[in-house]
Amino acid sequence: MEHLRHLLPFVKRYRRRLLFGLLCAACSAALTATIPQLLRLAVDELHVHGVVAADLLRLGLIMVGLALLDSLFRFGQRMLVAGASYLVEYDIRSAMFQRLLLLDQGFYGQAHTGDLMTRVTNDLSSVRQFLGPGVNSLMTATLFIGFAGTLLFRTNAALALLVLALLPMITLLFVIVGGRMRKIFRGVQDQFGDLSTRAQENFSGIRTIKAYAQEEAEIRVFHAHNEQYRAQNVRYVQLAACCGLRSR
Repeated sequence: MEHLRHLLPFVKRYRRRLLFGLLCAACSAALTATIPQLLRLAVDELHVHGVVAADLLRLGLIMVGLALLDSLFRFGQRMLVAGASYLVEYDIRSAMFQRLLLLDQGFYGQAHTGDLMTRVTNDLSSVRQFLGPGVNSLMTATLFIGFAGTLLFRTNAALALLVLALLPMITLLFVIVGGRMRKIFRGVQDQFGDLSTRAQENFSGIRTIKAYAQEEAEIRVFHAHNEQYRAQNVRYVQLAACCGLRSR
C-alpha cells in the first residue's frame, strides 16, 4: 500500500474517468446478476404454464436486450479505465524522464543504464497493467459479488450463506499466493534489469569484445541471464494460472 500512495497524484487527474468507469462497472454487474433471474422466471413459466410462445419470446427479447446493454457498459468501463491507465503511464513516464535528466552525475555513476531503461519501460507497463486490467477485474468481481450475493440471499438465504462461507478461504489463498507472486515478480523485474544492463554494456563495448575475441564468452553469459529470466517468468505464470489470474 505504501507504493500505491505515490500513484495517487497521477490517478487523481483522471478521477472523473475512473468514476464513470466505476459507474459503468456497477451497471454491468447489476445486469449480469439480473439476467439469470430472468432465466429462472422463464423456467418457472415453463413449469407452471407450459410452453407459451408469447411469454417465452418476451423474456427472451428482454434477456437479449439486457445482454446487449451489458456489453455496452462493459465496453464503456474498459475504455474509461484502460484509457485512464494509459494516460497515467504517459504522465509517470514523462515525469520520470524529467526527473532522471535533473539528477547529478553521481547518481549515474552508481546506477546501471539497463536498470534505468527497465524502470522507464517495463516497470511502467506493469503499472499500467495494474491500473487497467487489474482495476477493471477488481471492480467487476467486487460489484458482481455484491449484486449476486444480494439476489442470492433474496432467493435462498441458506445457499447464500454456504457460498459466502467459502469466500474467506478463497481470500486467504489469494493472500498467501499473492505474497509469493509479488516476491517472484520483483525477481523477474530485477532479472530483466540485469539482462538489459548486460545487453547495453555489450553493445557499448563491442569494440573491446571483438578486439579480445570474447564474442562466444559474452553469448554464453547472456544466455545464462536470459535463461534465469525465462525460468522466473515461468514460475510467475504458473502461480498466476493456479489463481486464475491474468499473466503479465
